[in-house]
Amino acid sequence: MKQDPPSAVTMTRCLDESDVVMVEEGFTTRDVLENLLLEVAETGSREAFFVADLEDVVKKHLRLLKALPRIKPFYSLKCNRSKGVVQMLAGLGAGFGCASKTEMALVKSIGVPPDRIICTSPCKQLSLIRYAVSQGVQLMTFDNEVELGKVARTHPSARRLLKKTAVVNSALDLYFPEGCGVEIIAELGRYYVDSAFTLAVSIVAKKEVPLDQPGSEDEDPGGKKSFVYHLNDGIYDSFGSVIFNNACPVPLLHKVRNVFAPRTDQDLHSSSFWGPTGDSLDRIADGVDLPELHVGDWLIFENMGAYTVPPSASLSGAQQAPIHYAISRMAWEAVQLLWGKLLHPEEEDRESACTPLSCGWEITDTLCVAPVFTPASIM
Repeated sequence: MKQDPPSAVTMTRCLDESDVVMVEEGFTTRDVLENLLLEVAETGSREAFFVADLEDVVKKHLRLLKALPRIKPFYSLKCNRSKGVVQMLAGLGAGFGCASKTEMALVKSIGVPPDRIICTSPCKQLSLIRYAVSQGVQLMTFDNEVELGKVARTHPSARRLLKKTAVVNSALDLYFPEGCGVEIIAELGRYYVDSAFTLAVSIVAKKEVPLDQPGSEDEDPGGKKSFVYHLNDGIYDSFGSVIFNNACPVPLLHKVRNVFAPRTDQDLHSSSFWGPTGDSLDRIADGVDLPELHVGDWLIFENMGAYTVPPSASLSGAQQAPIHYAISRMAWEAVQLLWGKLLHPEEEDRESACTPLSCGWEITDTLCVAPVFTPASIM
């Protein structure tokens, strides 16, 4: 018996409304953080957590499609495989670059078809190539002759993609005009998620250490001290970008409601921040001038979306910091509308797909983006 087509949300298995924090238009991540910190203060919880601005992710996707209409975007899962981001981008028709079996299984589990998956590992094991074959994945990247030969022998029917540097529209039109048979894709990671994630951590231990003061012994340090603080999260968990991406996270202080800034009425001291393990590598930031802090104080780290969300089993054995996804009501409704148009492109042509949006997004006055992919086959 023929079944009715499932709804847009069901087909794409995107985020349900219950999975996100709905906020008023014009919200900021710090507003959401403040409310969450008030909640944890009442419960006594001191666990680290993320706030993810999904509206930021959506805006970047639509800006990319508008600026580079001929390029098919693929999101690099190794950058951040949080399920909310993956589900949102899947619903918007993005493809996914997967470097492992686990990443392929993740996107397959939410219904992404194999033609929107690229096997992107730079050094593919034969078992990975065979797994891709078993999942129907045809797209394979290579950047050298050895990888090309390996893919050709193990997966002769694969569509092989040569990795090149980014080009702009004018260069595409010049060297790869439309109709030439060449397909252009872009694999992006931090572009989508870096600014969308903010991390809140608390201080779990503190000690004062001798201050190394340059100059003569008579030089007055002016009351400046040096403190070492241990946080409830470290480089083996949410601060992995310090090692893997040479990131230099800078903490912001949480003082009182709606204030995230150092207090100017206090002396500043040299502050170093470490993770909870006591490992000599678990160092997050050094030499930051801040007022004296105390155990239990909260610190805020912005731009924490790239290479910060570890797999479910982190290197330290600690539980992954929970992620609170936030989006404004108007943006959510606009996304629902866009999902519907992507899932039923046969109902209207490109011209009628130009939908005015009054949600205040800083993209354009109208959303007029032809879908790069047609996710109607997502089940």
